Amino acid sequence: MVRDLAARGLKLVTIIDPGVKAEPGYPGFDDAVARRVLCRTGSDDLYTGQVWPGDTAFPDFVTEQARTWWGGLVARHVAPGVAGIWNDMNEPATGVVSPLSMRFGRGAFPTSGSTTSSPC
Repeated sequence: MVRDLAARGLKLVTIIDPGVKAEPGYPGFDDAVARRVLCRTGSDDLYTGQVWPGDTAFPDFVTEQARTWWGGLVARHVAPGVAGIWNDMNEPATGVVSPLSMRFGRGAFPTSGSTTSSPC
């Protein structure tokens, strides 16, 4: 489809959310858990919020490992000829769940009271 649109002179922009459906058995989630690239709480539990897919985990973009992992996922969208990506919900939006227990940098940086409160 992307190639057909390009042949007609049209460019495609896709939308992605920087969260991962927190569901064991979902390949993206399982891979992120295995690589430990998701935000944790102060007690080192997986931090989850509520976004479009329901329970959602968030890549810890403060770490290079998480940025590299996420970049590999995004590259798959760009490779077929996608002209741009709309990165939605990048605040990070956590829905009705308070972000105050979310930690970045593998627990090193709290989300409030820090100059690194939002890596997005």
